[in-house]
Amino acid sequence: MSQSSFRPIFFSFMCFSMALVLTVIGLPDWMDQWRPLWLLLVMFIWFSALPNNVGLVAAFFAGLTLDLLLGDPLGVNALCFCVALLICHFQYLRLKRRTQLQRAWFVAALVVIYQTCYLFLQSAVGSEMSFSIIFAPALTSCIGWLLFSVPMSRLQRHFGVI
Repeated sequence: MSQSSFRPIFFSFMCFSMALVLTVIGLPDWMDQWRPLWLLLVMFIWFSALPNNVGLVAAFFAGLTLDLLLGDPLGVNALCFCVALLICHFQYLRLKRRTQLQRAWFVAALVVIYQTCYLFLQSAVGSEMSFSIIFAPALTSCIGWLLFSVPMSRLQRHFGVI
């Protein structure tokens, strides 16, 4: 494998690794419910850049990895990531024409759908879940998207990904 083809793979691996670390890092209880869904943001950024390379298989394995790290029932996050990325896939051409602010609102709606799916699946397996925490991660993920998407796209261009 040549040096030029290794850099984009290494960069994408580092992005997903950092998103996993930010997702599982310990926070105080009052702050934990406001945690952005970093892995979903990174999945959406990479899907926007490379829709043919980052798809449902990558979302499924990212979700399984998150299930293993968080100790959730196996497949809960994987299914939620697949649902979220499937919605992104159907809206891909419309999203390319939108502004950053409109994409941020789409990310917030995507997080609400992800959280609803996650809480429904958690309650189906018997866990006590509160539906009052759906909108807090959506707001912080929306803000995170606005702060995170432009530097990430510049880094993707720098490392020769797009």
